[in-house]
Amino acid sequence: EAAEGHVAVVPHGPVFGEYNGVFAFKWGKGLVVTVPERISKEMASLIGRQVKARGVDSVFDSKYLQEVFGTTVDRLIGPAYYGYLSARSEDANFVVPTPEFETRELGAADRDRLDQFSGEIGQEDWELSGLDPNRTKHIFGILDPKGSLFAIAGYENWGQSIAQVGIVSHPKSRGQGFGKRILDTAIDHALKVGGKIVQYRTLRANAPSMQLAFHCGFDDLASSIAIRFKK
Repeated sequence: EAAEGHVAVVPHGPVFGEYNGVFAFKWGKGLVVTVPERISKEMASLIGRQVKARGVDSVFDSKYLQEVFGTTVDRLIGPAYYGYLSARSEDANFVVPTPEFETRELGAADRDRLDQFSGEIGQEDWELSGLDPNRTKHIFGILDPKGSLFAIAGYENWGQSIAQVGIVSHPKSRGQGFGKRILDTAIDHALKVGGKIVQYRTLRANAPSMQLAFHCGFDDLASSIAIRFKK
């Protein structure tokens, strides 16, 4: 663990496994950088010198990391926001969807609906949400009167204490309050059934998603940058 004001460079642990890339996680002035074991000593030395010369913030920088790994980089994701739930919010500024829109947990009988929804959503939206209909245990949806999905949210358990929630809204439903309604549903389930601390992740450049996190009661506590290497 990195104390505030310090940096730790370590090999990937169980969470990242064989991830072919680098993950930097920052909170306050503390920074942890996880890397493939084959380059852990080299990166610890390089990043240590950078921190000594210019401080922790100089390492948690997309341009710096891009320069360090150069042509090996396939994709850089971030900076990403990590919010943690401290209180529930009932925000009157959000439009409440009309009663004919059903909100419920989805199951095997909704497979065709999920497939249709997936086909209308961009791949990047899925990746950023962290949701996977084939893996995520608890997924909730808002359905219109015809049974079409307008938005889904769900969560996965990270260890014994964290529930990582995610949300995907259909482009036609955005800005109408559906996102908050379905995210609140997933949050309530995680808190009441799972007894978890709820974590929310999104890109800091995604203003609507950041606003949603604020209105749902998340505190801004950490950031990350992920680098995926070329195969």
